[in-house]
Amino acid sequence: MSYNLAWLVAVVAAGVLACLVYLALKRIKLLAYFVISVGSFWALWPWEFEDGFFAPLFVVFFYQTFLEADQDPAGATAFGLLGTLCIGLVFLAILLLRRAASSKKKSI
Repeated sequence: MSYNLAWLVAVVAAGVLACLVYLALKRIKLLAYFVISVGSFWALWPWEFEDGFFAPLFVVFFYQTFLEADQDPAGATAFGLLGTLCIGLVFLAILLLRRAASSKKKSI
């Protein structure tokens, strides 16, 4: 029960933080969506922690990097950076497509 409650708290906290980020960056919506996407990825992606339990990726990364001396954080770090890179590439493609479409409208 407490395991499910912890994930529920993580989902609600990520949702509240996403709303606050959107309100803070609503003038630059693409940046707001990017920050929300990366934050949600790190906050909600389940990563196997210990004994078959799963925790959010940022928790496992922080724990294995800073709190446990004998843990190897390479797996969580590599996956997190790869996911962040993929999200960044998607948003870069969206930005370039928007700029190309807006420059096409100006030339017509």
